[in-house]
Amino acid sequence: MLNFVDMDGVIAMTSLGLQRHLGIDETPPTDYDWCKGLIDWTMLDVGFWANLPVYHETLDLLKSLNNVRILTHCFSLAAVVGKQLWLNKYWPGNEIINLPEKWLLAAPDRYLWDDYPIQIDAWVDAGGVGELVDRSWN
Repeated sequence: MLNFVDMDGVIAMTSLGLQRHLGIDETPPTDYDWCKGLIDWTMLDVGFWANLPVYHETLDLLKSLNNVRILTHCFSLAAVVGKQLWLNKYWPGNEIINLPEKWLLAAPDRYLWDDYPIQIDAWVDAGGVGELVDRSWN
């Protein structure tokens, strides 16, 4: 069995990091697309991604899994580098897989741990097993 763990919103507190970056109220979003139109994701630098806050409880739980791969969607080279630096700090030994169409990796013996119901649905429809990580927006 392989476990695929989404990074943003599951182990990295991307919403909180973005709220701090934008200087807006730090409140848990109730809508997955709360930031649509507020930011150009391609303009965020390595430091933004490398210094995101962490969901310690979720990270600790998921670290107990075997055969883990980290899935994420990077909008720029800065995101690739920054997310890998973040991962090196919090979960050394793993590398990111930059793939927006996560469902392409789905199979009956593959689990996806994600905070976005649409990703889970696509994964399950493609034959995988989905585990929705509970967040205020889902």
